[in-house]
Amino acid sequence: MLKKFKDLTSIGTAGIVSTCISAIFFLFIASLIGEESYGNLSFLFAIGAIVGNIALLGSSDVLVVYRAKNIKIQSTIFLIVVIASIVASITTYFFIESIELSLYILGMVIFTLIIHDTIGIKNFRNYSFYLIAQRILGIGLAIILYFSIGFEGIILGYALGYLPFAIFGYKSCKNVPINFQMIKTRKKFIINSYAKSLMKIFATQLDKIIILPLFGAALLGNYALGFQIFNLMGLLPGIIYLYIVPHESSGNNQPKLKKIAVILSVIISILGYFLSPIILPQLFPQFNASIEIIQIMSFAVIPHTISVMIIANLLANEKIMKVVIGQGIILVILIAGIFILKEEFGIAGAAMSFTISNLIGAFYYFKISKNS
Repeated sequence: MLKKFKDLTSIGTAGIVSTCISAIFFLFIASLIGEESYGNLSFLFAIGAIVGNIALLGSSDVLVVYRAKNIKIQSTIFLIVVIASIVASITTYFFIESIELSLYILGMVIFTLIIHDTIGIKNFRNYSFYLIAQRILGIGLAIILYFSIGFEGIILGYALGYLPFAIFGYKSCKNVPINFQMIKTRKKFIINSYAKSLMKIFATQLDKIIILPLFGAALLGNYALGFQIFNLMGLLPGIIYLYIVPHESSGNNQPKLKKIAVILSVIISILGYFLSPIILPQLFPQFNASIEIIQIMSFAVIPHTISVMIIANLLANEKIMKVVIGQGIILVILIAGIFILKEEFGIAGAAMSFTISNLIGAFYYFKISKNS
């Protein structure tokens, strides 16, 4: 019991500190550069996140689940994914012509491999150290480079903040032989994991890429600010999810933690709705449209929490195709909703679509959990 508390505290501390550091940084940058530039920045980060997740090949969940089962798959996964990330980074440069974004993709992929490998072996103390140290380093460099070279320095600083942690990936892999047969025998789970990760990243980032040409960079900046605050509100469910997956993969179910997460999400949702009109005008007077966006997105916290709690159990039992279908449902409703509601509600329609997609996604996962 004491070890469980220490592990959860390690994950919780890392999640809270790193997310708060990132959120404060991006909120600070938003107030500094204004809604239009913030929209353009969010657009570039969305492209980086999507390309990076394409290059990851679904390896995050694969590492967590199989490393928790003491299967030494990391060297093979690292080799394949690093090669894919190099190709993805070079390809992105030819389309976007931003060396900063290419470096960001490469660094993000390498760091994601390392932290999920660390979670899989349940080394939550190292996970906490890596996550917090990277945020401090990356954001520190981003601030320095922003004031030195301008807008591009934000992305470059974040990218450079990832790269020093590559040494920990090397240490994890150096004595483990590469074995492609391990990939072949688990290809069904890996393919499904890849599909799930793509659906998830599209569901969280594709809207920003669509919104920019539809509404312009300024309104995208307001939407991105709302999404950043939603991420803060969804912090606790995310922490509990990271703790639950490796434990449930080892057969140790966590029903009480799931109930606590849902109760907390209700409280957070209510606070987000009522406090945003009071706090936001004081902090972000330029982002007038973001108040309504945040109020609408606040209602998505509860279904989002329900979904991730159920997803944790599905992944632990390798029922990943059900997760893929759920993420696909969320993605289709989100994108369709943006186009359907844009004429009547404008940018608020995008926020409504985001919330509705999460509600329907939660209903799907709830029905799946009852039938499993």
